[in-house]
Amino acid sequence: MDDHRTVSLHYPKPVALNRLIEEVARWSGYSFVMDPSLNREIQIFSPRRLPQGEGFAVLIAALENAGLRLIELDGMIVKIVEAGSRQSRKA
Repeated sequence: MDDHRTVSLHYPKPVALNRLIEEVARWSGYSFVMDPSLNREIQIFSPRRLPQGEGFAVLIAALENAGLRLIELDGMIVKIVEAGSRQSRKA
């Protein structure tokens, strides 16, 4: 990720997680895999633009609040799972 580029992650009204992930995938270059049953509504209050790395950290915090977590599969591929899931890092 390029921390010289900034991103906007201001969602004061609930937004579907799949929509948020689609946007993050565009600016981060990551590919995300998520079971549709995990789709939740997320709210993020960040009125200022953020460096990409900080934006990704905000995404991780929002997922944790929703009871989800990220598992890096290979390089730029990330899986979203329930926080209590015993799924391994590698598929």
